[in-house]
Amino acid sequence: MQLEVSLYPAVEGGSGEGKAKFWERTDRSDFKVEVEGLPESEGPYTLKVCSEDRGEMIITAGSGELAYRSPESEGIPLLDFDPRPCPIELFEGGELLLTSGDALLSE
Repeated sequence: MQLEVSLYPAVEGGSGEGKAKFWERTDRSDFKVEVEGLPESEGPYTLKVCSEDRGEMIITAGSGELAYRSPESEGIPLLDFDPRPCPIELFEGGELLLTSGDALLSE
């Protein structure tokens, strides 16, 4: 099973875009969020899934990504949450930049 959702600017005229993907196989599950078109920041961007902090993303040349996997593997954090029923959001310093809005991960 492979599911995907697009991320859009949270405000009209905002910059950036992205996507979140979830794969589920018999031997493992993967979740990855990729973004581009964002300004570099002195501080990290915060990824929230289901309104919970799930990690920090560093933006380089406008792009960044975070990946999770179950079982955990070689520096990829453990996917210990289910992102499918949740909005996916990217914040900078408390300001919402990108969001999946009401869209959830779907085929």
